[in-house]
Amino acid sequence: MAPPHLGTEPAMGVLGKAMGQPSRAHVTFLAGDGDYIKGVVGLAKGLRKARSAYPLVVAVLPDVPEEHRRILVSQGCIVREIEPVYPPENQTQFAMAYYVINYSKLRIWEFVEYTKMIYLDGDIQVFDNIDHLFDLPNGYFYAVMDCFCEKTWSHTPQYKIGYCQQAPDRVPWPEHELGPRPAPYFNAGMFVFEPSLSTYHDLLETLRVTPPTPFAEQDFLNMYFGDIYRPIPLIYNLVLAMLWRHAEKVNLDEVKVVHYCANGSKPWRYTGKEEHMDGEDIKMLVKKWFEIYKDGSLDYKPEMEAKADQKLQPFRAALSEAGVGVVRLAKGLRKATSCHPLAVAVLPDVPEEHRQMLVSQGCMVRQIEPIYPPENQTQFAMAYYVINYSKLRIWAFVEFNKMIYLDGDIQVYENIDHLFDLLNGYFYAVMDCFCEKTWSHNPQYKIGYCQQRPN
Repeated sequence: MAPPHLGTEPAMGVLGKAMGQPSRAHVTFLAGDGDYIKGVVGLAKGLRKARSAYPLVVAVLPDVPEEHRRILVSQGCIVREIEPVYPPENQTQFAMAYYVINYSKLRIWEFVEYTKMIYLDGDIQVFDNIDHLFDLPNGYFYAVMDCFCEKTWSHTPQYKIGYCQQAPDRVPWPEHELGPRPAPYFNAGMFVFEPSLSTYHDLLETLRVTPPTPFAEQDFLNMYFGDIYRPIPLIYNLVLAMLWRHAEKVNLDEVKVVHYCANGSKPWRYTGKEEHMDGEDIKMLVKKWFEIYKDGSLDYKPEMEAKADQKLQPFRAALSEAGVGVVRLAKGLRKATSCHPLAVAVLPDVPEEHRQMLVSQGCMVRQIEPIYPPENQTQFAMAYYVINYSKLRIWAFVEFNKMIYLDGDIQVYENIDHLFDLLNGYFYAVMDCFCEKTWSHNPQYKIGYCQQRPN
């Protein structure tokens, strides 16, 4: 049931009235303790070099070690832990054994604090700004069509007859034998989508009754979003096989996004010994990836925060005291060398500029909906206290198993990470003082009693 509103207009959020565009982000996925962390770090630095205005959210499974999470946070990533998603058990032979874990990608539809996201696999690099893709019309699923020419497709009729949707006239589809031509099929290493809880729950319910197929979540997403899929140019997801299967369609000078998914092409594992990997174009693309990965100037660092602050200076005048407090809190936690990120629960009326400022400070920004108490005649000790009921939403942040809540007017001067090690099952906080006039409505104040000095 929707909570009743107090009055005709929602109360002000901690950082002011809504303005600007809705919240957006890039998102990728990471599992395990292997070397894919290098790919994600490279992606974060690539987005930074391409001057993306939006953060990179990394959906991590519980088996991603704390050390890797710290590396991601140190690169300005927003780390979100998700639980694995598994398909129904059957005897399907996946095209690649590790594909089974990719069903966990479905959890990103739950990231509803963002209105639109661009998903990018961890073996992708962004060489040019793609922020304009966020402006594509809503209501559709955008991705680049895949190529059927590699051996991983050997189980399909497309591969067996030599048909590929990238060159449909080269080997025509035999409709008289196999029926209508297959619908356009996208590569799920990169796509533009809109998070939605209803879609998220329906995805999981549909998966529960859908037998797995060789390309795992990619097949599933193609099936699920087929009706609203809209192809975008291959410059937004150049699968490397296109270089030797459909070279006539590739202009590397125009390519913005490269997908190092071909066997032997992962830059951080590259040896050049696998088939097709000794080509000059492949060597050049691997070199370009390493130039970004090894470029220390692209690391996320305090100087970048200062530049971001300077860029957003016109909006600082509009920041409320609470907003300034949150920025200072983030810096205080950093100075105290906390190992854990600061998640900021923001109401919908917090403008995009302020959210970007928080992200520039390394914060994890999570949008929540307001909560209002039942209407009555209560006179709050402070008028703005009514909006504080919205704090209750933080109990939904179940990607964290323990959190320390701090008001925006708090500062941390020394490390308090040891509080995370307090025994589970209890609620810890400091006792209040009843001596100030704001307590004048209660008997403690009236008789002069305070729990801080009960005697």
